[in-house]
Amino acid sequence: MYGAHSWRLHSLGFSLSMNFVASMVLVASALGNGESVSCALRYRWPHDTSAFTQGLLYSKGFMFESVGQFGRSELRVVEPSTGKTARLVRLPPDRFGEGLALVGDRLLQLTWRSGVAYVYEAATFRMVDSIGIASEAWGLAYDGSRMLVMSDGTAVLHTLNSIDGSVVGALVVTDGQREVRGLSSSWVRGRPERGAS
Repeated sequence: MYGAHSWRLHSLGFSLSMNFVASMVLVASALGNGESVSCALRYRWPHDTSAFTQGLLYSKGFMFESVGQFGRSELRVVEPSTGKTARLVRLPPDRFGEGLALVGDRLLQLTWRSGVAYVYEAATFRMVDSIGIASEAWGLAYDGSRMLVMSDGTAVLHTLNSIDGSVVGALVVTDGQREVRGLSSSWVRGRPERGAS
């Protein structure tokens, strides 16, 4: 139950302009517990409008982007001020790129319904590993210490070990007694209270 934990959940719509604002408004109404969520558009950056952005993060002056669609999925690094792709790796045509997280000097990219996530060196985009994922795999976030949080379109957030991707826990997100289904990309702050599941 959302109110019983110290977790704070924020959905991130990954179009770089109005979808982010719309997502924040939807989260505010989905929470339904009186907690207010506010946001303001601070920057507007050019972006490839043909990209089906599924994962997005900002680090060291660059945007790292996971682009989805069968036959068009990629991992990109983008220069924010120009919107130009500085580097990219194409995924196999039968893979649909999804959530993305930066863990130390590694990028972890989920793929939808294929049961695999790819691990890359962030500096070179060289693939260094692939790990099995036992879920549909939509969104991904890193807690900054050792855990990944993955969504799969249901009301469950899965916690994964950031080293090997093994599932170490799960949290069902609710609004009162109602499960909040359709969770996509996730950003989670804080830690569950002791004994929370």
